[in-house]
Amino acid sequence: TRYAARAETLLDGRVLMCGGYDGTNWYNQCHIYTPGTNTWAAAAPLPVNAATIVFHRTPSGKVLSCGGTTTGQFSRCDLYNPATNTWTQTADVPRATPVDYTAIWRGMRSARMGDGRIMICRSNWCYAYSE
Repeated sequence: TRYAARAETLLDGRVLMCGGYDGTNWYNQCHIYTPGTNTWAAAAPLPVNAATIVFHRTPSGKVLSCGGTTTGQFSRCDLYNPATNTWTQTADVPRATPVDYTAIWRGMRSARMGDGRIMICRSNWCYAYSE
């Protein structure tokens, strides 16, 4: 059983689900669910294996994936383009201080703000992502 995967609704109503952990392995697989046909299809995999990632749709309809818990913690961010089924690396989340990355990403929270930016926060820092 895989857990800690993330999902986001695409502009066309389909749902993109990526990543996860099964207690032994970290995953980079992504799938798209189409509610109208009740079917799942493979999508381009995340560039890295990860669980508990920040996952938000941007105003342009792309999906931002940042951070995550893996065997090698990271602040990497990537954008998924559903029109081309591709991921593109974008600016990393800046790190305020060198700390234990497990603590950063497991306690990280995020929200889409009214102006379209995505606020990513953890204990003593916040980062506002915009396209």
